Amino acid sequence: MSEIRAKLVLTNAYDEMSAEKGLIKPGEVRRVEVEGLVDRGAVMLLIPQDLKEALGLEATGKVIAVYADERKEELEKAGPVKVEIKGRSVVTECLVGPPTCEVLIGHVILEMLDLIPDPVRGELLPRPESPFLPQLKMKRLQETSSPPLPYLH
Repeated sequence: MSEIRAKLVLTNAYDEMSAEKGLIKPGEVRRVEVEGLVDRGAVMLLIPQDLKEALGLEATGKVIAVYADERKEELEKAGPVKVEIKGRSVVTECLVGPPTCEVLIGHVILEMLDLIPDPVRGELLPRPESPFLPQLKMKRLQETSSPPLPYLH
């Protein structure tokens, strides 16, 4: 399969929310356009440390990354980051790799944005069944006779 790359816009989601509330000026929102490699074997978005710092993302925890050759490495999680590809967006966390490593677009981003790799065209495309908005699968919602949960009052 050929390598698929995509342009994505990464935005500090805290900055964006602060600008919407008038706490900072819109021009102060940290945002970067980068190219990423679509990696269907990866679960999450991976960005380099220097990009995390440029966006001003906060550390949110750590995970153990397992590579294709079975090596394991502890990586930092950071966020929240807004990811925009092909006019679709999602706010999520990302993994942080070493400075200047390649941006990897993992399975979670592809699923949340409902994008599929097209190896013939060498690009990401909206799923044919959902050309305008992402379509996410969910279990059917059912009415329940249980009393309402306390946080719903």
